[in-house]
Amino acid sequence: MYAPGVTVTHTQDPNHRAWIQVIEGKVSANGVELNTGDGAANTDSINLTLECVGSAEILLFDLL
Repeated sequence: MYAPGVTVTHTQDPNHRAWIQVIEGKVSANGVELNTGDGAANTDSINLTLECVGSAEILLFDLL
């Protein structure tokens, strides 16, 4: 569980894609707000910045 205000940046291989799944809480993924149960694909950006808006638990999948 991450605390509010924590920011994490994931740099992915240009040939990979990422999937973010919010298990609990609220995060901002490259400026897009996601809540508990939301999922999102990152297909356009090499750098994915996740910022916890509240306490949050997420899964990040780096996919081929």
